[in-house]
Amino acid sequence: MINKVKGAVPSILILVFMVSVGPFGDTEYTPSLPRIAHSLGVHYSLVQLTMTSYLLGYAISQLFYGPVSDRFGRKPIMLSGAMVFVIGSLVCLFSFSIWQLIAGRFVQAIGSCAGGVIASACIRDAYPESERGHVFAKVYGAFAIAPALGPIVGSFVDARFGWHANFLVLVILSLLLFISLIFFLPETNHHKDKNALNPILMLKHYGSLMLDPYYLPHLLIMGLAIGIVYDALIAAPNLVVDVLHMSSIAILIIAVGVLIGFVIGAACCNFLTGRFKENNLVLAGIVLMCVGSGILGIFALAGLMNKSLLITVIPVMIVFAGIAFVIPLSTADALLPFEHVTGAASAMMGFFQMGIASLSTGILSIIHKNAIFDMPVMFASQSVLALILFFIFFTLRPNKPRYTV
Repeated sequence: MINKVKGAVPSILILVFMVSVGPFGDTEYTPSLPRIAHSLGVHYSLVQLTMTSYLLGYAISQLFYGPVSDRFGRKPIMLSGAMVFVIGSLVCLFSFSIWQLIAGRFVQAIGSCAGGVIASACIRDAYPESERGHVFAKVYGAFAIAPALGPIVGSFVDARFGWHANFLVLVILSLLLFISLIFFLPETNHHKDKNALNPILMLKHYGSLMLDPYYLPHLLIMGLAIGIVYDALIAAPNLVVDVLHMSSIAILIIAVGVLIGFVIGAACCNFLTGRFKENNLVLAGIVLMCVGSGILGIFALAGLMNKSLLITVIPVMIVFAGIAFVIPLSTADALLPFEHVTGAASAMMGFFQMGIASLSTGILSIIHKNAIFDMPVMFASQSVLALILFFIFFTLRPNKPRYTV
């Protein structure tokens, strides 16, 4: 029995729905990327920009949903976000030019971003502190699974009904979310802050985060790790469909490999946490990313990646096992000093994660020449850069005092 703090408490089911639709929409259409390129008659690199624009919209929106919901309430802002997601999905569904699709994805992102930010705020508003960890674990367990399910669903939808159908799925989901919010999401913000949108206060809160010696380095390293995730999502379909000439359903092989690698990495990370220093485990994760990227690069240079998809999956699993170390441990350590401004710290973290991922996918789109080398080049460059950042900010500057807000 969960005790209420004040007023109605949102159910875990509606919170799960709120946080899951956006991440599912991140990845659900990716198996359709080669078909979209062929259908619209454009180069694959232009289609990759649909992910870049989405991540950019998501990054920018991260900074504003929290303060806006503090000022006007959680429910009206969440409803507005869901409706924007509906509109963006409709624009994508009826897109018959690449630039319309890129714009539609940007609008989608602005709407889908609301779910994660507002759900976190609702949990902090409505659940007592003793229950929040339990609720966050359930809600964000679904958040972690949703992007893994996206390509699985998208592969079957694309193979059976074509690429527009994937956006029809998102229209239906976003409409169901909007209707569910009307009936099942109570307002949890009973103390609206009239100063929440004061630009001076917002800049002060966000600026104070950068005074901590390790906050920004963690954000940069996490952003590079998440950039690899999204580079894989947009590079793999090109490799599978256009190079190996397999069905889009074969993308499931990479999706399952990614999931297995991440699960193994997360299990090892969980077992080792507490037995070793967390920063040492972050370093171990970065080293795994470098090793997996190096093996992938060797396979590409040896001409093995265009012979068998399984050759690609093995090093990708190693990379994602490393990412499973980096993201949770860097997140925890980055937020450690900011108990009283967790919302601002989390929003800035999301901005950097999605912003760097947007930049990464944009660079991939620019340099895209050969699908064989897309993943090896982007994986290796970001893994090595993460290793350099760790050496500069953690190895050379150990045990610096943390800044507390």
